[in-house]
Amino acid sequence: MDDDSVDVSSNLTNSDIDGIYNEEDVEVSDCEGDKKGDPDYNPIEFEWKYDRHFRLSADLAEASRIDMTMEMYVQNLDGVDTLISFRGEKNGGGFRYEALKWRTKFTKPNGINPPATCTFVYCPVQNKLILKKVVK
Repeated sequence: MDDDSVDVSSNLTNSDIDGIYNEEDVEVSDCEGDKKGDPDYNPIEFEWKYDRHFRLSADLAEASRIDMTMEMYVQNLDGVDTLISFRGEKNGGGFRYEALKWRTKFTKPNGINPPATCTFVYCPVQNKLILKKVVK
């Protein structure tokens, strides 16, 4: 080691690190709350009435760039994310995007049944849909 170099090795163990950081010190970010003061932040909020299909609106499809990924995470009321795949369907002069296996992957596991109405918010920062409310 020459005189200008610095020893960056650490003698900290995992138990030392655990003692430094407490779970209560971690701040969980809620996408919607983080950007409320930003005048350019316009979350896309919509209601979905239980139906056989779950399709993204044109503005949500454009904002999420679903045409590039063909999948998106959807967060349930408990904060658990589920990866949902989408397929494009021709619709007039453009496309619309339908969720695949929506009932088996999201509605049934989350106890959402007809005639429920669900409120979703799209979070552009995390590129996911967040379920905010279910009215049965």
